[in-house]
Amino acid sequence: FAFVIFMIAGFAETNRVPFDLPEAENELVAGFHTEYSSMKFACFFMAEYANMVTITCVATLLFLGGWHPLFPAPYSNWVPTLVFLFAALLSFGMALNPARKRDRTTFPFFGAAFVVLAVIFAVPLFQPVLVPIFWFVAKVGALLFTYIWVRGTLPRFRYDQLMHFAWTFLFPCALLNLLLTALCVAIF
Repeated sequence: FAFVIFMIAGFAETNRVPFDLPEAENELVAGFHTEYSSMKFACFFMAEYANMVTITCVATLLFLGGWHPLFPAPYSNWVPTLVFLFAALLSFGMALNPARKRDRTTFPFFGAAFVVLAVIFAVPLFQPVLVPIFWFVAKVGALLFTYIWVRGTLPRFRYDQLMHFAWTFLFPCALLNLLLTALCVAIF
């Protein structure tokens, strides 16, 4: 419950769809970035994405368990190895695809890099250090995917709809969450 409220507030804080009223990219040619080019434009864009990464890192630490794996330790230590082996298999398979002639030279390098990563993650000496990093980055990546997915699927709200949603749904839900949490802390 708190995670959903936090993520909606994160969307609003980063001015992502459906909370992108200050930008209104659909109404302007390139949004408020029309005056900027080159490095100034890149700095604005990098700041937006750095804000997204920061919010997803905080959400991962607070709500998703941070660096702790999703499965018990004996099984979760081998998940990164299997993921990288699967990525290597996909890369080598894409390199063999006759329709992708340009990728025949690049995908084998990606496949070899994934095999090297799988071997490194398979070494038991490195697992206590690398497996938590893998899980943290995987959870942050899943939340970043959610950010991009929501931006691509939801429409932008009108100002009155957004204010109605914030005051009649989000604010009462946040207060209810605060009261329930305080009650649980007081009782237990």
